[in-house]
Amino acid sequence: MPKSPPRMQKDFFYPKKSLGQSFLKSKKIAERLVSALPLEKGDLVLEIGPGKGILTEFLVKYPVRVIGIEIDTRLVLFLRERFKDFPNLIIIQGDILKYDFPEEGMKIIGNIPFSLSSPLLFHLFAHWPKWQVAVLTFQREFSRRLLAEPKSKEYSALTLISSLYVEKERLFSIPRRFFKPEPKVESESIILYRREKPLFLEEHPEFINFLKAVFAHRRKTLLNNLVEYLHRQGKEGASLRLELKKVLEERGFSDCRAEDLRLEEFKEVYDALKRL
Repeated sequence: MPKSPPRMQKDFFYPKKSLGQSFLKSKKIAERLVSALPLEKGDLVLEIGPGKGILTEFLVKYPVRVIGIEIDTRLVLFLRERFKDFPNLIIIQGDILKYDFPEEGMKIIGNIPFSLSSPLLFHLFAHWPKWQVAVLTFQREFSRRLLAEPKSKEYSALTLISSLYVEKERLFSIPRRFFKPEPKVESESIILYRREKPLFLEEHPEFINFLKAVFAHRRKTLLNNLVEYLHRQGKEGASLRLELKKVLEERGFSDCRAEDLRLEEFKEVYDALKRL
């Protein structure tokens, strides 16, 4: 016989540290998050890690189809019972990083554990034609790296690589007290609008490797990081450093570090390096 769904006992859903679980407990904030997702009748919404269903509760009231993908079997059983009267909801037990999006145009929402943040984003980027917009809550440190501006300490390869695929906008911060268990840091929600076509798509994945390389050693100048990058590409020679220095000087990037350049400027340098 199938297992009966667990009752909603006070301590039944003890958070699993291995899954990075921290449950949002404010319905007011949950409603704000769902309201930030631009929903239209008939949309297919993917909720990542529904948990106890605090976002789901608001999503199912819209005239949309909802797929919730939850890795925790305990919560899958509970969610299926709790929302059994909502035919517009399907709960899937599984790992979002192994999920193959069923159709194009999906809209996404979820509160994302820190350990899953970067892998999830790259999973979304790998499936960029399948979704339109996402409202995601991250730890503030990660959110600020996504939204960072040049010359800031948060500005990184992640900032630039994400900009290839999406336009980003901060929504609002969520204090720690609105989660259980209370995390050590604040959270922040952002909205991602997928680009119709990723920038410089024809250059992927090498351009992405280039962006990672120039930020590999933040204390080093851009010139030194580029020398190491080209060495890994198999380019050697006594004049290599001088040629690189000339490329940077011609563009006004002498003595710059990676955090000084914008995405379009990195593309300009990248194109110049291919001609060396």
